Amino acid sequence: MDEGHEFPRRADWQRLAAGMALLTGEPGEAANAGRMMGATARRLGLSGGDLKDIFLTGLAARRSAAAGGLGTEELHERLAAAHAEARLAGRERDALRGENQNLKAGLTRLRRRALAALAGGGLALLAGVLVARGVAWTGGSPAVPAAPAVPGGTAPEAVLSAGARVAVVRSGGAVLFPAPHRGASDIRLAAGQRVVVRRLVWSDLIQWAEVEVPGGAAGYLATTELDLS
Repeated sequence: MDEGHEFPRRADWQRLAAGMALLTGEPGEAANAGRMMGATARRLGLSGGDLKDIFLTGLAARRSAAAGGLGTEELHERLAAAHAEARLAGRERDALRGENQNLKAGLTRLRRRALAALAGGGLALLAGVLVARGVAWTGGSPAVPAAPAVPGGTAPEAVLSAGARVAVVRSGGAVLFPAPHRGASDIRLAAGQRVVVRRLVWSDLIQWAEVEVPGGAAGYLATTELDLS
């Protein structure tokens, strides 16, 4: 259909709708509207049944639009369902929070046990090392019970008879220090020299033996330079 014929048809439809709106007016106006609608309908090729279908279709659409969506009862049902879902979600949230707190508490207990076990294992290992080296723990620094005091100049054989301990200087010799740490000293002992061990002490992470050399000299030798067996 060409454009020149399209506009008159649209105008005819608008005229038909306007005539239908005037049917409820004054008697004379309604009669004129009825005659105009009849002529317009015939020009558009519409029958009375067509006009009825158009009217009923428009009425159904108007009622649907006037409803505006859901009814009050259905709205209440949906609102109640939404509240129930919210309560369920709140309970699940609280349960998850409780589980999270329990997991945190369990993890804290495991950490404490692990630290306690680690500390206990370290102390046990240290004690084993000290026992293996023949050292007793005496409060602050490790040491062994001191051997009985030996009078100066006593021969090693006499010390042995009294229950004291005799050691032999290892190969390479040793230096006798006046205190249990390395410093200036001019006393050197030859390899194979026998000395009387008074006690063992620790200083600067080194184990020292307080010894007495036959002839009266006394001092400290590193145990690594002695054969204590």
